[in-house]
Amino acid sequence: MAHIYSVSQITHAIKEDLEARYPFLWVQGQIGTLSRPGSGHIYFTLKDREASLNVAWFKSSQTRSGVDPGALETGAEVICAGRMNVYPPRGIYQLIAELVEDRGVGGLQLQFEALKRKLAEQGYFAPENKRSLPGHPSRVAVVTAAESAALHDFLRLSRRRGWPGEIRIHPTPVQGDTAPDSVARTLDEVNHLGWAQTIVLIRGGGSLEDLWTFNTETVAKALHRSTIPVVSGIGHEVDLCIADMVADVRASTPSHAAQLIWPERTEMMQQIDETESTLYQAWKSRYTRTCDELEGLARALSWLSPARRLKQLQHTLALQESGLHRSADFLLQTNRNRLQHLAHRLQRVFGPDTWRVREQAIQGLEDRLEAAARAHLRGKGSELDRVADHLEALDPYLPLKRGYSLVTVERSGEFLRTGEQVESGEDVSIRTEKEEIGARIK
Repeated sequence: MAHIYSVSQITHAIKEDLEARYPFLWVQGQIGTLSRPGSGHIYFTLKDREASLNVAWFKSSQTRSGVDPGALETGAEVICAGRMNVYPPRGIYQLIAELVEDRGVGGLQLQFEALKRKLAEQGYFAPENKRSLPGHPSRVAVVTAAESAALHDFLRLSRRRGWPGEIRIHPTPVQGDTAPDSVARTLDEVNHLGWAQTIVLIRGGGSLEDLWTFNTETVAKALHRSTIPVVSGIGHEVDLCIADMVADVRASTPSHAAQLIWPERTEMMQQIDETESTLYQAWKSRYTRTCDELEGLARALSWLSPARRLKQLQHTLALQESGLHRSADFLLQTNRNRLQHLAHRLQRVFGPDTWRVREQAIQGLEDRLEAAARAHLRGKGSELDRVADHLEALDPYLPLKRGYSLVTVERSGEFLRTGEQVESGEDVSIRTEKEEIGARIK
């Protein structure tokens, strides 16, 4: 039997397929029926000769449009940008409009689609050409209009994110006839300087005409040839420009660009805390495992009865200690008897008279030794004086007392003896008797 779907099942299946297939698109047509309920939302049909499409334009999205919502009327030719949606309670599909422009921008939209196809064929949008952003960049170049709201939003949010770093502002016009060349030239200049780790290209929201600088081939080529990763944050979330598709990373808003470049500091601190907790748990697990292994080894050792072996060794040690004491006592008594015997012999051989004679001989030797020592010391003193005089004559700092000075080359630490040891602009040190002076060779 064939599977039977419920109304909800088939409706939600269509909803998922349609919304996934058309997450964002542009639709051109004429306004048919128009409804303005008290909520401030606007509902109308967009039609051409063969079909009509329901459109819901909610109040929160009306401030970003190039058309005055109050001036919208039946019969007007408009272009709507938004996403497809299925409304299950009524079983209808509709366009949720994020942006409504009058038909005057239709030509720009055609140019947009034509350039998009051209650059896609040339590989400008290929994912394999996209570069990853460096982690926690400390040197960021911002290309945008000076004193713009987009710049203030980016700087305000960047102060609360990432590690401390340096941001350089490269001001350039972002709207007008000269803007594309100016933006491209600024991007090339940032790449030529080579200072930045990341380039941020931002601009506040506006109509399709206001954002047209970022839909030009000039800017697209400058982004494509950049050797530094580029983050683009043009307009609001619904604004999708050629520059967004060429850039390495696309941010939905200028503030979102700061979020993509730097993580939130609170998140970083939380990651550190989580890492600390993980390390502690790993250490605790390792410690517990090691303790269990030691307990297992202790039990295995007890199974081998080491206590009995220790008692045997202690008994053997006690026997050896007793034998050692006996041997020591015997040896000590033997040596004592021998010393007494030798003392008696010495007493007989070296009596008082013998000591007096030897004492007189020793006294004579002492006198001779003292005289010889004095003479030797006098000779060595004279020799030491001669050496001291000679050493003092060789002292390189002795001439400093007479007004001379020593010049030391800073690079090599050697004394300057010839001009070939130094070059122009090299630092030297001049040593006088009381001070040291820094100098540079002209």
